[in-house]
This record gives sequence, C-alpha cells and structure tokens, in this order.
Amino acid sequence: MSLIRARYRAVNTIMNLPRGGGYVGLLDLFPNAAAAYSLRKLRAAYSGSAVRVRRSSDNTEQDIGFTAQGELDTASLLSFVNASGNAYTSDFTSGNEDMGETGGTGADGQSIAGVSDAYKFTQDSSTGIHRAVNPTNTNIVGGDISISFDYYLPSGQTSNRILFRTNNAGDAQVDLTSTDAWTTYSTTFSGIAGDQFWFYSAIVGQGLSFTGNGSDHFYLKNIVVTQTDADGLVSTWYDQSLSNDATQSTAAAQPKIVSGGSLVTENGKPAILPVDRSNCFVINPLTLASNTWVFSTIKNPLGQTTAFVEGDNANEFILITSATSTSTLINSDYSSVSFYKDGAAFNPATRQDAYNALTGQSLVTASFDGSISTFINIGYPSSALIGMFQMQEFIIYSSDQSSNRTAIETNINTFYSIYP
Repeated sequence: MSLIRARYRAVNTIMNLPRGGGYVGLLDLFPNAAAAYSLRKLRAAYSGSAVRVRRSSDNTEQDIGFTAQGELDTASLLSFVNASGNAYTSDFTSGNEDMGETGGTGADGQSIAGVSDAYKFTQDSSTGIHRAVNPTNTNIVGGDISISFDYYLPSGQTSNRILFRTNNAGDAQVDLTSTDAWTTYSTTFSGIAGDQFWFYSAIVGQGLSFTGNGSDHFYLKNIVVTQTDADGLVSTWYDQSLSNDATQSTAAAQPKIVSGGSLVTENGKPAILPVDRSNCFVINPLTLASNTWVFSTIKNPLGQTTAFVEGDNANEFILITSATSTSTLINSDYSSVSFYKDGAAFNPATRQDAYNALTGQSLVTASFDGSISTFINIGYPSSALIGMFQMQEFIIYSSDQSSNRTAIETNINTFYSIYP
C-alpha cells in the first residue's frame, strides 16, 4: 500500500468520511459497543431513530431519525415540534361552560342574533372589575400564540366595550367596540407559559374598576387558541447498539432538544438539555466489566466540555449514577474525557484510567470510587446535585479501547468540535 493511500484511509477512519460513496459511522469503525446514544448516526446499517420527542403544545410524540449524511433530521424535528397545536377550544353548548368569572356571572348555551351555543357574561352590581377568563387548563407553553374568537356586544349599554387581554398584565390589549353584530377578532403574539385570556366588561374612557349595573353583558363564541411553536422534550434516546434504550416516561423530567421553538445546540450541533437538575434518562442496569470504556460529549454547567459521572459540589457535575449511588468524580477543569474501568477499582495514581482528550494525559489528580459497578442513569434524579449539562453523545464499550482511544476521540471531536 502506498504512503498516500495509507494516509487517505487513516484520515477517512478518523474523520468519518464516506468511502466508496457510502456512509461510515463511528461504530462501523469501532464496533461492539455495549450501549451507544448519539444525535448523529453511528452505524451505516442502523435504520432506527435517534430520539423520540414529545411536543409540549399537545403532548404528541414522534420519532426523529437521521438525514442521509448521518446528521439528526432537525428539519423534521422542528417541523414536528412547531406544528400548530391546539391549546384551547371553547365549547359553549349547554352544560359545558368553561369560563371563569369575576364581578359577574356566565351562562352557556345562549342565543343571540341567530347564533346559538354562545357564552354570555353579565356583570353584577359590585364595585370593581367585571370579567370572564378562559380556564387554567389552557396549554400555553410560551412562544408564538394565535387566538381568534367571535364576540357580540349589544348597543345602548353603559358598558360599551370589551377589553381583551392575553393575560392580566395587559399584553396584547385591545378594545373591541363593534356592536349589534357578531364580529371576529384574531391576533398573534408572543405568549408566556400559563397565559390566560381575559375579557373585561368596560366603559369607553374609564378604567376597568367601576360599579356595575347588574345587567350589561356581552357574548363570546368560537374561542380557538393555537400554539405555533413549542418545546420538544426527549422521552427516549435510542441505543444504536440495539440493546438498551434510555427512557424517561415522566414528562416533567424529560430534557429538551427544542426550547421555545428553537433547536438546542452546542458548537452548532444538536444537543439535549435538562430543564432542571432532576432530569435524567433511565437505562437497564449495565454492569461495568473489566476494561469498560466510555466516550461522551457533554457540556457541563461551568462551561467546559467534559465527560464523567456523579458529582457532589459546584466544581463537578453528574453524568451517570451507580446502583450504590457512590460518587465517581472528575473535576470539571478538563476539556474532554474518555475513561474506562480496569479491574476492581480505579486507581489513577498508578494507572492511566482516564485521559484528557485535549492533552492525551492521564487524569492522575481525579478522584475515583472503585465501588461503582453498574450504570443505571444518564443524568441524576436529584435536585440536590449538579446536573445541568448538555448531552450529544454517550458510548460505552465493554472491551479495552486503549489502542483506539485517539482515533475515537478524534472522530468525535471532528464531528462535534469539542476542542480546537
């Protein structure tokens, strides 16, 4: 083999370039991983998805796969997450009233001007505000919102306007003053999570607080609230070795891959971000054999790109926990780490058990706990410990990868740009 050809093959191996027109993934070059979670395709023959994502606007879930180039299919991801989701639709047929009232009473199943099944709000004679509000189960998660509704305001009343607000603070406030005809109003605005929609009985030229006459009223119909962007939360991170998917079935503990309609990224590549420190993925217990190696791409809370296990102070962070919940630590000073377990215990003072991927040096100052024997979580289900880190890739080998370490780390770095 010529020197040029040998160098060409070596570069292709490290950089994950196609050979002979086909896609080559990291696991094609370095197979037999015990578990492999990534936001890029790791095997050419892998036909499954990268992640399963829940759309926050309506809790629909969908699998998201890869492009022909092995990248996460972010176009499909964003199209799915930001599809218009119904956040609220009124139902004012008799017996289904779903508005709340202050300073007045509401009634469903009403008719006016040839329209039936409408909602009627009648102000009372108290002094203060007089309003109707949609229920608290409206599923607004923030981001872009559209709302449309029909209203009917009789003429000849003291209260001669409906003041509409998207929340009680007055965002997207508008006066509705058309009378004696059903009128449609619609608007789009930037919402706040938990937004409600307020309809005040009001008087032109006056504030919202006044003494009601006990009889002025207005009607509402066909209120439709649409969430036009949302969060995408990961419920499953698929194992591309086909053995052990990482899952999180509790909605509140699912990390984000889309936040407020925008892709979560690190160095321009998609990333998974826990929304608080209690988020984690659960995997079936994975026993650490002798010579277990783990490669990962993690951005920790302090800004370094690192990789490792469970931390217990502000200078460390959490990636994995053990069945015994004992601590295995690497200080967050290091840029990127590949690590493995050799024998019964880690002993970095006498062995090269962990490496700084930036320098290639062993992490002889890191503190390890040899009682770790099982992986059960990616992340840590506790708000008491640091766990706010972005994840892109996490690969476990149950065989010695010392001879492949540099090539694997270079392949990962070429794709994710961890270090210069």
